[in-house]
Amino acid sequence: MNSSTRREFVIDDLKVHHDTTKSKFCIKLDDDNEAILVYEKKKDMIDMYHTEVPMGYTGRGIAGILAKAAFDHAVENEMKMRLTCTYLHNYLHNCLKDETKEKYLKYVVA
Repeated sequence: MNSSTRREFVIDDLKVHHDTTKSKFCIKLDDDNEAILVYEKKKDMIDMYHTEVPMGYTGRGIAGILAKAAFDHAVENEMKMRLTCTYLHNYLHNCLKDETKEKYLKYVVA
């Protein structure tokens, strides 16, 4: 893939790939497994509707790393965010420090 369709973020030693052609953020966990955050882009808004971490990898903060990469992408590109995925909604409201939460909340739409 060319650089315009794929971008990488490194957070907590896990590399997050942003694949714009497939509208997803993903982390390759091993040869057979990846964690994903899937979205739909609508003009200046990104609807984040599904997050999935394979069994055996849950409870390690991997979904949160995907969420942070996706949220940062939206903020950096001044895009509104719709958090259709309940995990992402809960992560934003319950797992982030107030100053970080406030930065992201400015971009969230109902």
